[in-house]
Amino acid sequence: MDNTPDMARRAEAISLDIRPALAGQHPAVQSAIIADLLALWLAGFHPPEARVPMLADHIRLVLRLLHPRDEDDAADALEDLADNLAHGMAYLDAP
Repeated sequence: MDNTPDMARRAEAISLDIRPALAGQHPAVQSAIIADLLALWLAGFHPPEARVPMLADHIRLVLRLLHPRDEDDAADALEDLADNLAHGMAYLDAP
């Protein structure tokens, strides 16, 4: 699926639909819900090695949504995070 204005509108509409379910929940509950959805999304990528780059792209998107004008800071944070993710995934895959 291409990044189109229609896709962005659908994503925003779905986000608006689920916000009431998250509103008022403890931050740990919100975090668990988001982590569960993220894990489900990542599990769909094959081969599994594709998951770290997809997660890095997702984190890049989150950082841009938080700080749309801080591209350099977001890029630095992403690079550090991507390195940590790669090391973490290698750790998880170790026997």
